[in-house]
Amino acid sequence: MYMIIQICLYYNVHLVDDNIPLDGVFHGYDELDNERIDLDFCWVTLEDLKKGTKVYPLELIPYIIKPVKEIVHFVSKQI
Repeated sequence: MYMIIQICLYYNVHLVDDNIPLDGVFHGYDELDNERIDLDFCWVTLEDLKKGTKVYPLELIPYIIKPVKEIVHFVSKQI
């Protein structure tokens, strides 16, 4: 039996290029208050997450590690 988890984070950022690899790091940036902030993105395995790798928002981690059968809608607005 396979478990599928879909995490959708909607946040406007700029990608350095449109090539998003399935492994490795891809780069982007945000312009907050007219200041460029460089961002690095990567895929995280469930095993790595269980070993302590952090993803943000941190409140999401328990939902990923121990999923429930019903659909969970999670909204986090951090300013």
